[in-house]
Amino acid sequence: MIISIYKFVSGLSPSKYKSHLYRTDLNNHLNIVGKAFLNIKKNFVLGIMALDPFLFGILIFILR
Repeated sequence: MIISIYKFVSGLSPSKYKSHLYRTDLNNHLNIVGKAFLNIKKNFVLGIMALDPFLFGILIFILR
């Protein structure tokens, strides 16, 4: 996934776009990636909760 993001970002070159369009495109892409990452994190935590409450308790204790 990270490699595809890198390819997408490196594929957007300012020569193809006007700089303004380039920036907005990149911002939109980063927003989408950020939201996807947050969803993955949330789902990961929920998965740990469902799988092993004890492990989840330890994780919360460490993160606290």
